[in-house]
Amino acid sequence: MLGRIHSGRSSIVCAFKNGISHPLWVAKTTHDYGSMWRLQREYEALTYLEPWAQQLCIPQVLKCDQGECEFVLILSGVPGRRENIALRVNAAEADLHRSFDEPIAWVRRFQSQVRAPQPMTLDMVANDYVERLSPWTKSSTAMESMIALLGESATAGSRKAVPVHADFHPTNVLFLRPGLSVIDWNSFASGFPLQDIFSFVVNANYYCPGRILSLLENYHHAFFSKSRLCEFVRSLIEAEEWSAPEARFLFYCFLATQICADASTPNQVWLRLVGYLSQHGWPGPGTPLESPGNS
Repeated sequence: MLGRIHSGRSSIVCAFKNGISHPLWVAKTTHDYGSMWRLQREYEALTYLEPWAQQLCIPQVLKCDQGECEFVLILSGVPGRRENIALRVNAAEADLHRSFDEPIAWVRRFQSQVRAPQPMTLDMVANDYVERLSPWTKSSTAMESMIALLGESATAGSRKAVPVHADFHPTNVLFLRPGLSVIDWNSFASGFPLQDIFSFVVNANYYCPGRILSLLENYHHAFFSKSRLCEFVRSLIEAEEWSAPEARFLFYCFLATQICADASTPNQVWLRLVGYLSQHGWPGPGTPLESPGNS
């Protein structure tokens, strides 16, 4: 049985077998140049990751066919289902562990098993983002100041980069309970420790009575509030024994990755967040600040 689950610039077709909830294979096809480039990136990533695919429960390449005007990538299906990670702003610690423990454990296992695809130091990766963010300085002195922070590597910059999924959002995780599968690998790269963990936590949905928090409020809630979530994030940093200067460096490197990767969020939203952090002296994660709505 075939099922077409998405249509736009790309088309995704899945094949199912009766009695099995996950697809046997997934075919991604496109005629769009930008989408062809993303499928090529995913093909290269999954080819590189093939030795670890079973342990990490990620797709494997079954077939790849690229022509001048079309790209076809067929992948093995992986088990699991998406779950909406939606948490109250005053969520109990048990709810945080239930939502985040398995993804965090997967990231740690992934980074302990897989070699980074490019042998780079964190300084080298940060310098790449300095170049990518440089056009933003024309309209924001705060962004210029944040870019300067990426060069203040303290003791972390000489450390080796780690493998990162680099789009580790709840939408790319399929839960098995216990365990999970991870899909959509076109952003795989050498990156920063904590990058995927920070990404998963801040890109969950948080809500208070009557509304869902905005992106700016999510960042405040996860990294700069007195919430249980912020305490949870601080405990993750401490568990990996990062010093305060190192954690600060890694947070702003993470923020740079999100600004560069997110084409759907208006620039002014990111500039407001950067301006808010500049106004407060570029604090490290875990520093309680007033909310952006009161800044």
